[in-house]
Amino acid sequence: MIFWKMNRWGQQTGCIGDAVEAVHKDELNGEDSLTLVLPTRALSKGDRVVWKDRWNAWHEHIVNEAALSHADGAELYTFYCENSIAETMTDYLAEVVCEEVSASVALDDVLAPTRWAKGTVDNLGTGTLYFFEGSAHSAIGKVLETWGGEYATAITVSGEGVTGRSLSVKSRRGDDTGKLFTYGHDMGSVEQTVGADDVVTRLHCFGKGTGYGDADAGYTERITFAEINDGKDYVEDNAAKLVWGLPDGSGGVKHAEGVAVFEDCEDEEELLALGRAELQERSHPHVSYRASVAVLSDYGYDYDDARTGDTVSLRDKTLDLRL
Repeated sequence: MIFWKMNRWGQQTGCIGDAVEAVHKDELNGEDSLTLVLPTRALSKGDRVVWKDRWNAWHEHIVNEAALSHADGAELYTFYCENSIAETMTDYLAEVVCEEVSASVALDDVLAPTRWAKGTVDNLGTGTLYFFEGSAHSAIGKVLETWGGEYATAITVSGEGVTGRSLSVKSRRGDDTGKLFTYGHDMGSVEQTVGADDVVTRLHCFGKGTGYGDADAGYTERITFAEINDGKDYVEDNAAKLVWGLPDGSGGVKHAEGVAVFEDCEDEEELLALGRAELQERSHPHVSYRASVAVLSDYGYDYDDARTGDTVSLRDKTLDLRL
C-alpha cells in the first residue's frame, strides 16, 4: 500500500512505500487513527497522510504524535495520525442556537467555520441544540448527543490532492449481512469480560438543580419525579433485587441502591423515563466480548466481507457460544 505524504497546506511532498507496520483503527463515533512504523523520520507533526483502502475509499489522517525507538541496532519511527476531522478542534464556534430542527440543519451551522461540507444526514427527528464558545469538533459531538446517529467522513481526491471533505450522520454506518465468524474457521480467539460497574436495583434520580441549597457546601436541590411517582424519588426492579440485592441483616434481601443525575433534564415525566431506562441498563452486569477474526475478503473472498458498523455473529461450538 502506498501512502501519500502531504504538508498542512495540501501540497504533496512525496510517497511512503516502506512502512514496517501500518494499523488503521476505526471505532464507531470514536477513534479513527492510523499508526505508521517507518524506518526513517519521513513525517512531521501536522503532515497529512492520504491513502486508499481496499474498498477504494480515500482516507486522510493528520500526524499528531511521533516517537523514536532504538532496538537491535535499528531505529524505528512511530507516527500516530488522527482522522483529519480532528482539524475542526481548532475551528472556533462562537454560538449555535437551533430549536426544534433536524440534525441536517444543525450540522450546517456547526460546520460553518470549517472547510468541511455536509454529506448525507438521515432523518433523525427534531431536536434543540444550544452551543456557546467552543470548537466545531465539540459541537459535532453535541449534534450526535442530541440527535443520535453514527458519523462518517468522506474524502475526495483529484490529481495529486484532496479536493473535498464531508461529514455524514447516519442512523447507522454498517449493515446486517448475516456474516458469521466461527472459531477454527475465521475466528482465532474470543474473550468474555464481565464489567466492573456495580449492579443497582433501586435508582434515585435527579434532574437539573433548582437554585436552592448551598452550592458552596456541595448541596443543591434538584428536580425529582416524586410528585408523579407516589412520592418516591426512585425507580426499582424487585425481580433484579432477588438476584443482585444485598443481605438486610435480618434474613431478607434489600435493594442495592444507586444515584443518577441528569443535569440537563427539567421535566418530571422526561426524568422518570430517563430513570427507568438507566435502571434497565444498571440492574444487570454488562458482559462484553472481544474476538480476533480474519476478514476473508482481504484474501479475495469478496462475498465474505465485514466493515465497521456491521452487525455480525460469533460462534464457538466448544464453548457453546453464539452471539
